[in-house]
Amino acid sequence: METDKEVNPKLEMTAIQKLLDGGPPILFNKVKGYTNARLATNVMASDRIIAKMFGLKDRKASSSRSTRASFSPSRPRSWTRRPARKS
Repeated sequence: METDKEVNPKLEMTAIQKLLDGGPPILFNKVKGYTNARLATNVMASDRIIAKMFGLKDRKASSSRSTRASFSPSRPRSWTRRPARKS
């Protein structure tokens, strides 16, 4: 779920997320007071959502993949900065 409506990060965003507890992740594209910020909430709400984010077919695959990753982590990557997305 995604919204372009400006939201207050202190109370309004939390209230919206609380109303949708157990629901889908939400991406807030306009955060009041933070012109170049986007904020995602509820991304780790359930193992089903996590599996879907990583393109895994079921929850069990998600669990075994994270266990393998914790024992053999990948090397850190450096990222180049990109300009903020204009709305």
